[in-house]
Amino acid sequence: MRLTCEPAKAYYRRALARNIMKDEDEAEADLIKAHELVPSDGVIESELAKIRQRKKEQREREKKAYKKFVEVDIPTQQYPNLWERRVAMHTYVWLLWWV
Repeated sequence: MRLTCEPAKAYYRRALARNIMKDEDEAEADLIKAHELVPSDGVIESELAKIRQRKKEQREREKKAYKKFVEVDIPTQQYPNLWERRVAMHTYVWLLWWV
């Protein structure tokens, strides 16, 4: 038990440090490795759940922020071709970025 517990503790502590540095992807990877070594540890599971929840909330915030750009309505009559509509959409987003 001691041989598997020590590396798990090291992964857990490194995950906490990476989490403080806002490197959530690497922290999640370390917690997954720690959980594979000691699957019965509830602390590792709870920390992994917290990180996954924060990542999910971050994705939702990003979706909400970028939704404004995606909801631009390019008239179908003016650009009947799908390719032309996409070009018009990208041009519109590019202009918004430069303004």
